Amino acid sequence: MREILTKKLAALIAANPVHNQQYLVALTGIGEQGREFLHYYRAPRLARELERARTISAPQPVPSLPEGARLLLFKHPLPGETQARLAYEYVLAEFVRYIEQSSRAVAENESAGHVLLWFPLEAPSDPRVWLGERWRAFLEELTSAKGFRQTFALALNSAKLAGGAGFSTLETPIFSHPHALSIAGLYWLAMQKGLAVNRRDLEEADELLTKASEEPDAKKARELREKEAEKRKKALAFQEQVRTGFERLIKQSPGSRTSQTIGAVLREGDLQTLPTRLKAHNPQLYRQVEYAARGYGATAQEQLNSARGDIFPRIVWEMVRLAEGEYELYPLPPLLSAAPFASGLRPAGDAHGRFCYSCGKALAKTDPRFKSRRLLFEAPEQRAQSAGSGGPVDVCAVCAGLSLLGPVKLTGETQVVRLDGRGEVREEAQRALERQVLNELGASAGDYIALRATESDKNGKPAPTVWGRKQYAIAKLALTLPPEVFRWGLEAYIYDKGREVRLRPSTLFATAALGRAYRQEIRLGNDLNRRLGRAIRHFDQGKWVFGEYELLLGLTEAGFDANELPTIGREAEESRGSLLEVLMEEGGQAVREAQKQRHIVGYASLLHAFTEETRRALRDRKDFDQEAKDRELKKLVQLADAEPTLFLNRTAAARTTPEGAEGYGYDEVRLYWDERHQYGYRWAKELLEAVDKESGQNLQREGNAEIEGRPARFLSLRPEDLAAVYGWLRTQYPSPADWRSFLYQTKLFLFTRYPRLLQN
Repeated sequence: MREILTKKLAALIAANPVHNQQYLVALTGIGEQGREFLHYYRAPRLARELERARTISAPQPVPSLPEGARLLLFKHPLPGETQARLAYEYVLAEFVRYIEQSSRAVAENESAGHVLLWFPLEAPSDPRVWLGERWRAFLEELTSAKGFRQTFALALNSAKLAGGAGFSTLETPIFSHPHALSIAGLYWLAMQKGLAVNRRDLEEADELLTKASEEPDAKKARELREKEAEKRKKALAFQEQVRTGFERLIKQSPGSRTSQTIGAVLREGDLQTLPTRLKAHNPQLYRQVEYAARGYGATAQEQLNSARGDIFPRIVWEMVRLAEGEYELYPLPPLLSAAPFASGLRPAGDAHGRFCYSCGKALAKTDPRFKSRRLLFEAPEQRAQSAGSGGPVDVCAVCAGLSLLGPVKLTGETQVVRLDGRGEVREEAQRALERQVLNELGASAGDYIALRATESDKNGKPAPTVWGRKQYAIAKLALTLPPEVFRWGLEAYIYDKGREVRLRPSTLFATAALGRAYRQEIRLGNDLNRRLGRAIRHFDQGKWVFGEYELLLGLTEAGFDANELPTIGREAEESRGSLLEVLMEEGGQAVREAQKQRHIVGYASLLHAFTEETRRALRDRKDFDQEAKDRELKKLVQLADAEPTLFLNRTAAARTTPEGAEGYGYDEVRLYWDERHQYGYRWAKELLEAVDKESGQNLQREGNAEIEGRPARFLSLRPEDLAAVYGWLRTQYPSPADWRSFLYQTKLFLFTRYPRLLQN
């Protein structure tokens, strides 16, 4: 609610800055969010005024906001095809954002089917006309060269969308002239690629001919001439295919402006000067096309197979046709309406030829139809229910056009993730994503991210194939975004085979926090980090100690600086405490997992008090070298899953048993509080208190001491305390299998206190 109130204040000030100075002063006490919303409403001058007001005015209470006006709008139903649905959701979200910014409105309430807008002054008198105007202006902006850089070009720049050499030309409706120029820009880039390949082939042929003429060895010279002939034949064949292709296209449309333009520029010189001659033919128009091409990068250039002589003419033809304006504009209807949209859509994929494969809308004979292509849809090769064979299927103009505008694409190289949760948490995540290099992560737009698989194993197999798509998405997201956003409630969903799969927040947080604490990355050396992959699987199954132990092994296998261990221990302990908070927030089974985690860490911390006493005693043993000391300590940790008597008797190996101790190594030990073990200390204390409560005792075990001049808090423990806690825990996990698992995890966790013991 506070976020909505701040947004309303900013919208009100931006809508009428002269009469709303009192609200600007009130906004000074709200913090950074007020300034961000003023920038959101494109009022940078007011944002600067707000900064000045903070230095000269004390924060004032927020006066009552005017009632304003509200307008209920309905959303267009979403199609069933996954890729199209992502595009619809993205365009809808961007349209709502555009309305907010251009009309100084606030989306006060929103669901999958509606959005309730609040206007600080007055609502539009005719919502239908107002929506139509806003929609046309929005489409103009979305499909411009600048807008395409954030949508379609972003998708093409982030990952290869087709296997092999690439696509031919696009089949899509045109919504506006800027839209046509933006697509023409892609063709311009593809034209340059085709010409560059042909030019390189000719240059290589000339180089081979020169080498052959200079080669004294007759056999080698003959081989070079054969290679030269093959290379030149390929280059000349390309040019011949292009020439005949252009002739065929001109013959099919002899009176069109496209054929006249292409015919004119082809008569004026050789193929390599085609871009220069197009710009000379119509400088203003083709400079616009060239400008639009700048939004596409090297990956986008490889999307179209313009190096083929039969495809190159079609690409150039389409570029000129779009630039010259020889197309019909399709009036794309707004995706928001003041009245509910008509129902009656059939399931996606139903009835070949009669309904849109994507959204299920009935297709009349006069309606424009487009074929499903890889650029538009996740799996374009389909067999509709009434079709006899598979292949591209018919889709309506709305689905074809909007699918092209979606910035994230489902491909073999990428995974689409949708972020959810509170608005401010999603915004923090989006800011973090904006700081990432595109090639490292993939395209991100709004709440959608296309995670690009940039890592592979030593054999070149992509990480999602080795680990699994879900596990890779968890690792990529968790090690990219700050752990705090998952703790604050950020949720993430991936799309897998048309299904939306929720990524468990606690798994994301554990991977983000503990993965960083143990210095883990997706790649380890020249291979994938198999320990991280296993840890994520354990985390996702609620096996938190198993997962952390895998991360510990990953740390020891990669090597670490012993001086860094205190920092690693502190970060890991803080992560454990925060993880339990996340689990408690999840509820249900996660609460039981949190309770078990507390018990494991608490009991291991009690054992740690004894192992630390042993370690200190071993340190003073002159008859043991360091390797022998480590071996003795490791034997003791290995007994953490044994009965207390066996564990405690093993501590006697560290020193001579004191007289009267009846075989135990120590009569009493202390568990000291330390920020590296703060939660272990707390949960160990809780276990002792639970045992005391059951036995009707009220023992005071906590005390204070001074170590090296600093005060220290500690718990005083005796061997019988350990035995009592062991017995109490046995009642909490009565199943033999559960108890064995509990003790085994206790042992694994105790090893996290001694990473050095796992190095050998």
